Amino acid sequence: MTFLQIQIHQSNAEFYVATLALGLLNAMKSGAIPFETGIWSLARPQFLDETLPFCSPELQMILQQFDELDALSTLVSSEQAMQQMDDWIEILQNIMAKHIPNIDCQIIAQRFQAA
Repeated sequence: MTFLQIQIHQSNAEFYVATLALGLLNAMKSGAIPFETGIWSLARPQFLDETLPFCSPELQMILQQFDELDALSTLVSSEQAMQQMDDWIEILQNIMAKHIPNIDCQIIAQRFQAA
């Protein structure tokens, strides 16, 4: 199986993780992807273990809630779920805006084979 590894400098980690979270939340809101996507994407323990140390408390809180999005969508009204997502989207946009003046957009991509 071929994989693609994307590398960024750790000082840019919060910006790129926030970008991923923002994209996933917007796609969930629009219905393009299901809410359960949060469980097997950014809420995966391996991803959280590697990225949380580089994230602000606000971003950590959002990432740790990604595995609850599916439950949120069934436990509360659609309006409440959308409002929660809108609140997180606003936080993510603020995190990204804070990093824009200093962001290094160098991304390295490398293919590799794994059994």
